[in-house]
Amino acid sequence: METQCEHGSPILEAGGLGVSYRAGLLGRRRVEALHDINLEVRAGEVCALIGANGSGKSSLLRCILGFLEPTSGQARLFGAAPDPRQLFGKVGVVLDGRLPLGRLSGLEFLTLTLNLAGHRSREARGRAASVLERLGLGAAMRRAHGSWSTGMERRLAFADAIALEAPLLVLDEPDSGLDPLALSILRRELEAHRARGGAAIVATHVLDALGADLFDRVLVLSKGRRVAFGPPAQVLGGRRVAEALADFEAS
Repeated sequence: METQCEHGSPILEAGGLGVSYRAGLLGRRRVEALHDINLEVRAGEVCALIGANGSGKSSLLRCILGFLEPTSGQARLFGAAPDPRQLFGKVGVVLDGRLPLGRLSGLEFLTLTLNLAGHRSREARGRAASVLERLGLGAAMRRAHGSWSTGMERRLAFADAIALEAPLLVLDEPDSGLDPLALSILRRELEAHRARGGAAIVATHVLDALGADLFDRVLVLSKGRRVAFGPPAQVLGGRRVAEALADFEAS
């Protein structure tokens, strides 16, 4: 599936997005996981999402995908409310956790994704092998992926997200457990995705390792609130991510 979005057109939008729930004894304490989040990601733009643990990054991504119902505001994908049943082929997703079907080889797993999207078996297998080779998984692709290391499994999850060349990538820490070589491959693939006119939002703890210049804008969350959103140079001000987050948390 080719990426077909007019460069600069809105793909992902969130307005006044909030998530709250009751906690504590008898549910008397109200917790805000997200508060009044506004966001827009356009075609041809790669956006980083950073914040300390518990800042709301995963909650935001799940709202965007329609996996979590917001208590206020709304998210829109391609101009419509997100529907998880209609995401396949339009959004490539990496979430936390191990992949299912661990007895399948990496090649079989990715071929299945392409089969489900309508690719014929020979075409699907060839395309799957090509993507896995690009991501440095060629030597392992015929082994059961359930036996792979965490870093290799994350690369397979990313392969699954990009195989269909969906217009939007929503990635929750795709860089977890990756070595420097794998991080450089991830960066290269995100650059290629943007060059095709695709959009991406990437929650990451290793923005420094990926390179802040990869991202067009950076969204910073702190305690469920948006505290900064803009070009990396403006948001980070020359600081490393850890220093910037410490400053945001203290303010």
